[in-house]
Amino acid sequence: MCSCMTLVVLYNDFAYSFRKVGQLIAKYLAYYDEVYYAPLYLASISPINRARAVVVVDDCFSGLESPITRMVASQKPTILWCDTWHMPAQPTHYTTPKNLYVVATSRWNAEILGDLGVPIHDIVPRPIDDAARKIAPKPTPTVLFVGTDVSYRGRKGIDIVDKVMQVIAKEDPSIRRICIVNYTLASCDRHRYGSIKEVDLLELMAQSVLIWPSRAEGFGMPVAENMAVSTRLVYSDVPAHNEFARGIPIKPISEGVKPSSVRVGFIMPWYEFDIMEFAEAAIKAAHAFFDPAIREYALENFLGTHVAYKLLKIIDVIATERETTKKVAVTAR
Repeated sequence: MCSCMTLVVLYNDFAYSFRKVGQLIAKYLAYYDEVYYAPLYLASISPINRARAVVVVDDCFSGLESPITRMVASQKPTILWCDTWHMPAQPTHYTTPKNLYVVATSRWNAEILGDLGVPIHDIVPRPIDDAARKIAPKPTPTVLFVGTDVSYRGRKGIDIVDKVMQVIAKEDPSIRRICIVNYTLASCDRHRYGSIKEVDLLELMAQSVLIWPSRAEGFGMPVAENMAVSTRLVYSDVPAHNEFARGIPIKPISEGVKPSSVRVGFIMPWYEFDIMEFAEAAIKAAHAFFDPAIREYALENFLGTHVAYKLLKIIDVIATERETTKKVAVTAR
């Protein structure tokens, strides 16, 4: 083991998904390099001075506005690896610090940021646990939802899930209905979000159809996870998960924007969907077999080791550029 620390991963602890991504990517970057990881608020006591680069996992706008992220970027080459589901309500312009390299998780996110003057260094998807590779699809008549939101009728579409599950219960009682969510829903067997171990969740997904009626999404990790172990997916055909989702897409019946539920002065896309169309697609998928081509696609694109390698190549480039710049500056003196 090297006594020096070469990579630092910091994540915004506000959201469970950022924490999960931060811990996953640190785990797989450690296959290639020495890694330290911690919540973003502990950046001041992190070994940044010994790092050759820093990766920050955050919401794009929180990251761009964060004085902590800017402080880190002033010391070391820093990748802001971000996604977002909202955007400023009024036209604005963001100034990116010199050593901050923004890596988006989708083309949709990259376009939003580009319109605001933010240069995008690259696009790298969120990772899934490599354990998915060892879990084979085991199709059963089970419909599953995994998600959490600050509102029942929020962007994740928990209200849609509730109504779809009610229809499934009436139309085909043989189908098991499971919701891993932070709300109590009478329409399905409910497990508290975050209460199931990651490997156990992947095993459950391997048996299930995932319904994903999200109205607005920065990435949508359960979609990638489900494709890797189940391949049976019914999803809302809207950004940003529709860029990579494979399964049964459900087109919106209306669209617009609404104020963001977490950021004053921000708006988010807002879509509505036909409940019967979602339910009928879920019932059909519950009795279908899995698609090996979807599984192969998901494993190739989202496994943690693969995503970590993509990030590592970016890190190598920006760290080398930084060292070259420093040597040129010293030579010029």
